[in-house]
Amino acid sequence: MAELSERRTDPNVLTLARKGVSLDIFSQLGFSGGLEIFHRERAALMSCSAAMSQDSDLVACILYVVAAECLTTLDVPWRDAKLTKRFIEFFDSLMPTELEAIVAHANFEEVFGIRRGARSARSLRRELLDRIYDYRSGLVHGGLTPTYYGLGSAVENGGIVRRALFSDFAEGAILGYLKSPRSSLIGHPAFEAPLAATA
Repeated sequence: MAELSERRTDPNVLTLARKGVSLDIFSQLGFSGGLEIFHRERAALMSCSAAMSQDSDLVACILYVVAAECLTTLDVPWRDAKLTKRFIEFFDSLMPTELEAIVAHANFEEVFGIRRGARSARSLRRELLDRIYDYRSGLVHGGLTPTYYGLGSAVENGGIVRRALFSDFAEGAILGYLKSPRSSLIGHPAFEAPLAATA
């Protein structure tokens, strides 16, 4: 019993975990700013769960992007400013290794319409993030499009391969954030105004 009690309080023994990252989103509630972090993590996990249960690959992809975007959204009046820029900067710094794994996938060029060529890893990561965000925005604002896997490949129709890559993105985003919660000041009027004035 003494050994079990010691293991129960050992911080190295994780609670429910994924790929070695604790999924305990309640632990930071006692810290300053922890409630806002908790709300972001909870929203991301709930959105990801909803994505996994979707019959439609298109809806699942939208929700995977929403799951990630929850982590970038601040509870401030200017949260709607420079959404795409914040999304790209946030995830390029949070999860470069996971993004590069998506870029290295055999179907990357077909799914995202991006040619690797001799471009830098950073350039490819940032274009990938732009395409991911644009894909979500296009479906949200333009509505769903029909898919029929009998006429062409699943890749051409944004089927299971795209869904799997979007799932990998959302998982990497959530696990990266759980390991290193952060906020972005991109879009803040006082931060962005001087940059715009010098451009």
